Amino acid sequence: MHLFVLFFPLMSSILAGLFGRKLGTFYCGLLTVYCLFYSFLLSLLFFLKTLFYPTLNVVELGLWFSVDLYDINWNFLFDSISITMFLVITFISFLVHLYSLGYLDDDPSLNRFLSYLSLFTFFMLLFTMSSNYVQMFIGWEGVGLVSYLLINFWYNRYPANRAALKAIIVNRIGDFFFIFSILLIWTFFGNCDFLYLINLQLVGNYYNVPVELVNSNWINLISLFLFLAAMVKSAQFGFHTWLPDAMEGPTPVSALLHAATMVTAGVFLVIRSSFFIDAATGIDSFMLIIGAITTFFASFTAFFHFDVKKIIAYSTCAQLGLMFVSCALGNYILALFHLFNHAFFKALLFLSAGILIHGTNDEQDIRKTGDIMNQFPIVFYAFFIGSLSLAGTPFLTGFYSKELIVNSLLISYRTNTDIAIWFVLLGTFFTAAYSVRLIILLFFAMQNQVPARTVYIHETSRAELLTPIFILTICSIVIGYIASPIFISPESDFWKNSLIDHHVTFSGIYTELLSPGLKVLPLILTISGALFALFFQVNYPEDFAISLLNKLADLRTQNLPELKDMHFFQLVQRAFFFDYIYYYVIVKPSLTISYIIFYRVYEKKIFELLGPEGILRIFHVVTNEVNLNQEDLNDDALSSLYTIIFLWIIVLEFFL
Repeated sequence: MHLFVLFFPLMSSILAGLFGRKLGTFYCGLLTVYCLFYSFLLSLLFFLKTLFYPTLNVVELGLWFSVDLYDINWNFLFDSISITMFLVITFISFLVHLYSLGYLDDDPSLNRFLSYLSLFTFFMLLFTMSSNYVQMFIGWEGVGLVSYLLINFWYNRYPANRAALKAIIVNRIGDFFFIFSILLIWTFFGNCDFLYLINLQLVGNYYNVPVELVNSNWINLISLFLFLAAMVKSAQFGFHTWLPDAMEGPTPVSALLHAATMVTAGVFLVIRSSFFIDAATGIDSFMLIIGAITTFFASFTAFFHFDVKKIIAYSTCAQLGLMFVSCALGNYILALFHLFNHAFFKALLFLSAGILIHGTNDEQDIRKTGDIMNQFPIVFYAFFIGSLSLAGTPFLTGFYSKELIVNSLLISYRTNTDIAIWFVLLGTFFTAAYSVRLIILLFFAMQNQVPARTVYIHETSRAELLTPIFILTICSIVIGYIASPIFISPESDFWKNSLIDHHVTFSGIYTELLSPGLKVLPLILTISGALFALFFQVNYPEDFAISLLNKLADLRTQNLPELKDMHFFQLVQRAFFFDYIYYYVIVKPSLTISYIIFYRVYEKKIFELLGPEGILRIFHVVTNEVNLNQEDLNDDALSSLYTIIFLWIIVLEFFL
């Protein structure tokens, strides 16, 4: 029965993809929504069952393949962690499917879009319920492939093509790290099953890698590659460039990708691999610094951006950074709690932004949409609650997990904690600042709207669009309060039989030891960030971000001509030139080397001369010689000549 959670999205994708035209848009939409709804009901049933009767179940389907003495089986693991993810994935996916019926109702390829969404959900569920790393890799690759298809859904648009290619190419790096970690696990342990590995987590500390140049052990290498894979998938600092560009896809894609699938896969991989991370030395400090830097960098960049979807995308990077900070502190369940809460208010923000974009003639620049609160009253309240929950406003969903993560960091005494604390606190400040800025510029500030366009600004009345918004608004208010006893209470038995049970640290107990001043510091920074945004909006009503940064000194450089005579604001607007740096440091040299060595030398001068072109020349010369000297050559000489040519062709085929 557990596998029906996985079966319904797969069936939905197959039927919508193969028989969508015969079913028609209406019945195809009805089919996909009902399939995801049934999958959600089953997930909710399993969640409630696990809540009252904690169990760990493994469903075995049989042998997949066998290598030496090791068999890879199709096994599915159902513990508290995977079942929690089921609930999040199926619930958000169900609402996004329903929302898509109204958002893309006039799109001729709606059936294909719904098929992709269901397939996206299927692969993410497969990823979370896998019982070994090899099977998990299938789901990992699947969400990467379908994200490419969804980002590039409008394939006749060049920006969508470029964004989809960028997403899948950058994620190839994470795939390499994941594959390498699987190979290391297989080589050292001879097994990739979680139930087997969790009992051998400390064995590798006593064995060194048999490579003289690597001063580390197996567990450290495995943990490092697993985290690097998660770092790419979850768009952490340095690998974040693909995520803002992924906003070229339809808004429902952005909501599902950011709230429940794809980017959350990296965090889930770290949580599932906690037995490796805890056994390693130094990986937690590295993870802590990367997560803290990402939290600050993404929040700071979002504060100065103008594209509403990219602002929300950068906020996802920042929140994922907080989850990695929690994992680095050993609070894996707290990280899962924040992932759980984040799904609701992040989906709410994206779906609300979709209605705004839809109702303002596809306008995403917040400088061109303002004073529209009266035209979008429902969306305003939804967006307002979602933004406050994102900022960590007390008693909203985001507050219950975000506050504990920051307080856990303040009380931690790990290496590099001081640096991480400053980055996270600054990230908390700017999160509140860009949330308030976004609300002000979208709904209150008087902008330079084109009068002819303002006539067509309107809020939708379609139930398919407003129903998910209403449900997510309620969840963004109350779900954190309802779920907090399950996730962070020391009396909770929900994690009793999960694979992470012995790693649970209930931070709520230890944060009571904080002084009152430190305990309310995150709240003070949240309020300060909101007041900071309000202050500059009052003094610089056109756009306080531009006015603030234009007062800073010009950033000039001799090495990068593009930065000459450029204000700091322009630098932030171009995301600190990460794409520019990657192009000139990695992409351009790689293309140049490939052209010179592989194309001009290998392909044109070696492969073609010794291969097809050379063989044709030999046949041409031999044929001419035979025609001219046919009388002087006997049959034996011709046979020997053709035999030599045939052997030459075989040798070339073998080596080339």
